[in-house]
Amino acid sequence: MVEDDENVEAASGGEVMEVGRDGGGRSCSRDCLLTPLYWFKMLAKETHWSFVYGVLVVYGISQGFGGAFSKVGTEYYMKDVQKVQPSESQIYQGLISIPWLVKPIWGLLTDVIPILGFRRRPYFILAGLLGVASMLLLSLGGKMHLFLAVLLLISGSAGVAIADVTVDACVAQNSNVHHSLAADMQSLCALSSSIGALIGFGFSGIFVDLLGPKGVFGLLAIPAALVLSVGVLLEEPLMPNFSYKQVSHRFVEAGKAMWITLNYPEVWRPCLYMYLSLTLSVNIDEGLFYWYTDSKGGPSFSQETVGFIFSIGSIGSLLGALLYQNVLKDHPFRNLLFWTQLLSGLAGMLDLILVLRLNLRFGMPDYFFAVIDNSVTQLIGRLKWMPLLVLSSKLCPPGIEGTFFALLMSIDNLGTLSSSWGGGVLLHIMNVTRTKFDSLWLVILLRNVLRITPLLLLFLIPAGDPNASILPSEALAEEKETGTPADGDLELVSLVGFQMIDAFAESQELPMNTVQCKALFGEGYVGDAPVLLAKPQTYMNLSGESVGPLAAYYKLPLNKVVVVYDDMDLPCGVLRLQPKGGHFSHNGLKSVIYHFRGNREFARLRIGIGRPPGQMDPKAFLLQRFNATAQGRIDAALPEGVAALKSILSKGLTETARWFNQQQKYKHIRVQTLPT
Repeated sequence: MVEDDENVEAASGGEVMEVGRDGGGRSCSRDCLLTPLYWFKMLAKETHWSFVYGVLVVYGISQGFGGAFSKVGTEYYMKDVQKVQPSESQIYQGLISIPWLVKPIWGLLTDVIPILGFRRRPYFILAGLLGVASMLLLSLGGKMHLFLAVLLLISGSAGVAIADVTVDACVAQNSNVHHSLAADMQSLCALSSSIGALIGFGFSGIFVDLLGPKGVFGLLAIPAALVLSVGVLLEEPLMPNFSYKQVSHRFVEAGKAMWITLNYPEVWRPCLYMYLSLTLSVNIDEGLFYWYTDSKGGPSFSQETVGFIFSIGSIGSLLGALLYQNVLKDHPFRNLLFWTQLLSGLAGMLDLILVLRLNLRFGMPDYFFAVIDNSVTQLIGRLKWMPLLVLSSKLCPPGIEGTFFALLMSIDNLGTLSSSWGGGVLLHIMNVTRTKFDSLWLVILLRNVLRITPLLLLFLIPAGDPNASILPSEALAEEKETGTPADGDLELVSLVGFQMIDAFAESQELPMNTVQCKALFGEGYVGDAPVLLAKPQTYMNLSGESVGPLAAYYKLPLNKVVVVYDDMDLPCGVLRLQPKGGHFSHNGLKSVIYHFRGNREFARLRIGIGRPPGQMDPKAFLLQRFNATAQGRIDAALPEGVAALKSILSKGLTETARWFNQQQKYKHIRVQTLPT
C-alpha cells in the first residue's frame, strides 16, 4: 500500500515574463538558441547525465554518424577492394544485417541475465569491444579474404545492434520512472539519429576519397570506443543476490507469452503484411550504386558526390518524420499505407528516368536529379515506415512490451533481408554486373511493379481509428496471467500481501484495474486522504523494480509508504506494524530497499506465516499453498490489517503502531508449526 497526502501540487498563479519593446527580437533569438540547451539540461537532471550521454553516443554517433560512414564505406569496400558483383554485394549486405534479426535475443539477455550485478553496463562494454576489434582488424588486416571480411562486418553490426537494444532498454526503464518525459526521450533518440546521419553522410564521401574504405573502417573504431565508454560511465544500480536459477524459466515464460500473442489474428495479420510488404519491395541499391559510380554507362559520381546525395536524402527522411508527426499521425493505418505504398511505386520511376538518362533531355543534370530522387525516396520511405512503427508498438501486450517489440522489429528486419537477397537474385538473373547495366532499367521497372503489389494485402491491416487499441481484450487478460510467474512459482508473500491489499481495496471500494510500472495499480480516497495501491507483477524478489519507479513517479515521501510482506518469524496470522527497519534477509524487501537507494525509512506491515515444518527448505515452504487451517488464520487477520491501515490514515503511524502491536502481541500464545 502506498499512502500519499501531498502527491498533487495545486497550481498557483501563473508567472508571466514581459518582453520589453526594445529587446524583444534579441530575447526571442536568444531563447531559441538556449531552449535546446535547457531541454538537454532538464533531461540530464531528471534522468542522469550518463543516460543522455548514452543516447547521444548510441543513436547520434554510433547509429547516425557511424551508420552513414559504414554504409558508404562498405559499398566502396565491396566494389573497389573485394571487387564483387552488384548481386553478390547485395547478398553480403543482407548477411551483415543478420545481428539485427535476433534483437529479441539481445533484449532478453540484457533484461534477464545481469553480469557482475549489472544489466546494462556490461552489454555496452561488449558492444564497444566487438566494434573496436572488428573495425581495427578490417582497417589494419591487409589483403583479407572475403569470408573473413564479411565475418568482421557482421561482428561490427552485432556491436551496433547490441548497443541499440541496450539503450532502448534504458529508455524504456526511464520512461517507466519518468512518464511525463517519455516523449522527450523518444525525441532525443530520433533527433540524435537524424542529425548524426545528416552529418555522417555529408563527410563520408570525403573521407572515403581521402582514406579509402579501409581507412574509414579504422575511423569507425572511434564510435565503438565511445559506446564502450557508455558502459563505463552509465549510472546503474547494482543488482544484489540475483538468482541465475530463474534465467531458463524466465526465457521459457517470455517465449510462451510471445507465442500466445502471435496466435491472435489481430497480431499475426499485421505482422504478415509488414514482412510481405518489405519483401516485395525488392532492394536493388547495390546495382544502382555501381551504376552511379561507373565511368562509362553511368554518371560516374565521385565519393564526395555520393556522400552528399545520401546526406541530402537523409533530410527527406527527417521531413517525412515531421510530416507524419504533425499532419498524418491520426489518419487510419490502412488509408495511409495505401497511399504511401502507391507513392513508393511511383517514386521508383525516378530511378528509371535517371538510368534511361531522360533527365538530360529535360535539361536536369544527373547530380541534381539524383538528389531529388534520393530525397523523395527517403521521404516516402519514412512516411511508410512510421505507421508500421506505431502499429508495431500497439501490438505489444503489457508485461513483455520490450521483448515483443524487438520481435516485431526482427520481423521487419527479416523482411528487409529478404528484400535485399531478392534484389540480389533479380540483379543476377538480369545479368547486371560491375560493368554491364543494359538491363538495369528492366530491373527497376520490375521492382516498381512489385512495390505496388502489397496493395492487394491491405486487408491484413486494421482499418479503424489509429488511436484505438488493437489487441483483443482476451490477449490483454491472457498476458496478465502469462506475464507474471505462474502460481507454482509465486512466493507466499504474493498470496498473503496481495490478499491484504485486495481486502483493503474491497473494503474501500477502490478499483485496481490499471497497469503501471509493472504493477496492478489502483487509486482513490479514504475520507479526505488520497491512497495509491500497487501489487507488483514482477517476481517477488524483484518487487523493487515496480515499487521504486512508482514512488519516484508520484514523488512519494518514504514516510508515506507502507510495504506489506510475509514474515516467517511471526506465527501464522499474527501481524506487526513497524515504522522502519532492515530487510532481515527477505529478498523482496531487499529489492525494495535497493530501489529506494538504500533508504529504509518506510513503514512495513508484516504478516506472519510461521516457520517451515521439520527440515523443509524455506524456499520450498514459500512455494506451498496454505492449508485450510492456515488460510483460516490469514482470513481472520485480514480485517485486522485493514483496520490498521485505515488507522494510519486517520491517526498516524506512531499511534496506530502502539495500540495495534499491543493488540497483536498476545494473539497466539503458542507458536505453532503449520503442516503443509
